[in-house]
Amino acid sequence: GERSDSSTVSLRPVNLTQLCDVKVVGIESQPELNGASGQILSYSESSGRYTVKLRQKLASGRDCVGLEPSKVVLSSGTRVVVQGLSNQQFNGLMGIIVDTDNEAMRHTVQCQNGKQIKIKFDNVIC
Repeated sequence: GERSDSSTVSLRPVNLTQLCDVKVVGIESQPELNGASGQILSYSESSGRYTVKLRQKLASGRDCVGLEPSKVVLSSGTRVVVQGLSNQQFNGLMGIIVDTDNEAMRHTVQCQNGKQIKIKFDNVIC
């Protein structure tokens, strides 16, 4: 049926994927990908990979690649969920990336509990 303008749809964050702009890093098997920019289209929990649409096509003509979270740098301001930390109190928390240290390969995340943590690229999912 049709919805009036006052309708509300409630979704769990796990059912959403932001269309995040990213930079590709740390690919040894295809070094030409490093430094490429793209946009995350989806995340597969089963494979643990993002589908990233590259801004420029590869020589092969492909423009979508599957990448692990550790191989993409998310932009400041991206909303994320923290995962895979040994300090369990942070896992599952939502947060926002406030800074990125490319040398250390870490994001600084302001968590919903008010704490800031500096964590590896693969410990956040957007």
